[in-house]
Amino acid sequence: MTRADPHADPQRLGRYQLLRKIAVGGMAEIYLARVTGAAGFEKNVVVKRILPQLAQSDEFYQMFLDEARIAATLQHPNVVQVFDAQNAGGEHFIAMEYLDGADLLTIRRVLAERRQGLPIQHSVFIVSGVASGLHYAHDRRGFDGRPLEIVHRDVTPQNVILTREGGIKLVDFGIAKATNRLTSTGFGTLKGKLAYMSPEQCRSEQVDRRSDIYSLGIILFELTTGKRLYRGLSEYEVLKQVIETDVPAPSTLLPGYPADLEQIVLRALARDRDQRYPSALAFHQDLERFARARGVVGSSLALAEFLSPLLEEAERQVEERMQRRLAQNTEEGGEAAQPAPGALMRKEVAAPQQHPEGDHTIATPIRRAASIRLDTEPSIIEVAPDLSDIRLRRSSFWPIVLLLLLVAGGAAVFYYQRVRPEQAAAAVTDAGPARRPPPAVGAIRVTSRPDGAAVWVRLGRTPLTSIPVDPKRAHLVRIEHDGYKVKDVAVEPAAFAAAGQAEMAIQLEPSERAAPVEEPTALPGEPASPSPGALPPGRIKITSDPPAATAWLLVAITPGRTDPLATDAPVDLRLAKTGHLPEFATISPDAFDAAGEADLARDLTARAEPSP
Repeated sequence: MTRADPHADPQRLGRYQLLRKIAVGGMAEIYLARVTGAAGFEKNVVVKRILPQLAQSDEFYQMFLDEARIAATLQHPNVVQVFDAQNAGGEHFIAMEYLDGADLLTIRRVLAERRQGLPIQHSVFIVSGVASGLHYAHDRRGFDGRPLEIVHRDVTPQNVILTREGGIKLVDFGIAKATNRLTSTGFGTLKGKLAYMSPEQCRSEQVDRRSDIYSLGIILFELTTGKRLYRGLSEYEVLKQVIETDVPAPSTLLPGYPADLEQIVLRALARDRDQRYPSALAFHQDLERFARARGVVGSSLALAEFLSPLLEEAERQVEERMQRRLAQNTEEGGEAAQPAPGALMRKEVAAPQQHPEGDHTIATPIRRAASIRLDTEPSIIEVAPDLSDIRLRRSSFWPIVLLLLLVAGGAAVFYYQRVRPEQAAAAVTDAGPARRPPPAVGAIRVTSRPDGAAVWVRLGRTPLTSIPVDPKRAHLVRIEHDGYKVKDVAVEPAAFAAAGQAEMAIQLEPSERAAPVEEPTALPGEPASPSPGALPPGRIKITSDPPAATAWLLVAITPGRTDPLATDAPVDLRLAKTGHLPEFATISPDAFDAAGEADLARDLTARAEPSP
């Protein structure tokens, strides 16, 4: 994604000219490089060099070689290709394919900020492509003809790269399981990202290709529903969800979700691995059949056209995260030393945990160590995809069916208009009056067990202007952002101008670890008696540095009633109490009755702490 800087000082590593450092991970530095040959031959590649402080460790060196050994055996359009593995002057490095594009997670973030979902056509095409690459890796044999039994073990949106040409590449085989590995994972060791692990992987059981199918099923679920499948305040909570909770049917989250696609998703996510697809090929074939039957067949050209306006913003986000990470490293390690002329700067990084995570072949966001506490909210706004392009399943007997429907419809019209007019009128009378629509302004009564939960309404991503609020009392706003400390800010009545608008600019503090947040037990100000049927006149304009932070407004403490709210759009709520797991709910417009009242009741689960 990041392009070479023509003014950067070059450095050679073997036959490769290093152009620019584009990422630093737990095990290696990643550079954009160029290799030249006879008759003006030039090719851009990515060079992954093991960190100097790890080069003397046999364990890390063997893990580094494992990745090169596994990836070098794979040559498939949907798998990143490794060209070379060398030791030049004591520097261990791998040269691999340069991918001009962005990872799937970054693309989803860009779409979410635009309030767009990924079209179903591209979602199915992307997952189908990854399934094709996985099947190739799973079935790959070594030079001796014996199966390599490769299991990727880290199939996540960060490791799916979408290129500018519409290509789909699975990357990062750094923790893959294979028979030709020199190192092995000890019993009870977890490798991968918890929110995309299979239940058996979370239990540290022996995994096979069906574990990768489960992980890819999670990606398909999230792309096609716009919802995160597993999320929690800590790794322990996510681990517990993966192992114990049932996967919800996508149609319960997104009305109109196609039943045939739901069957594919739920089969891929079966808790019992014997009930899943036996191979990624079977998964891929079912997705292709669905795409053909529903008229949503994807293509590389269509995907490239869709990605074209998104990649510039994706590149900016990647660059910002890279610079922020480098700045944090500089602050932690003191003032960075200036590199000598003609040399690339090497930044000292903290030694990784026992089992470091891999790196990317492009400048993707730096991943967190496994011990870091998770954020209170996912880093992606949940936006439902557009299902309008899906057509009804076609039938070869449609002319006959249409004729029968016309005949039946005509008979029904004749019968009810000529034969039973009185009975039809009586049936309409017996049905009773139609449900009256709710007024434009309403309120939500919220209860919980136990009492005393904070009720937050989600305002959206900064910069934003809040829902109407009462300017005569104080309000509490919470700002959350991936990689930053949660910040609660009180907005006092004096902050509201004569026009009823208050402005707040929030500077967030970077943090690698999310500290526990104490939930409020009382509103910052007593609500005034609202005018019946009227929204309060105040608004809060919120900006943050960095932008795209999630803003929440405290609206009640259970049992309680919210201030007047507009009833013409869904309201996203979160119930949170210290020592308990949060509960999320969306109140739809049709949940309000004719008096403008809606009810929400939730049971909160006490947070279980892992045994020491």
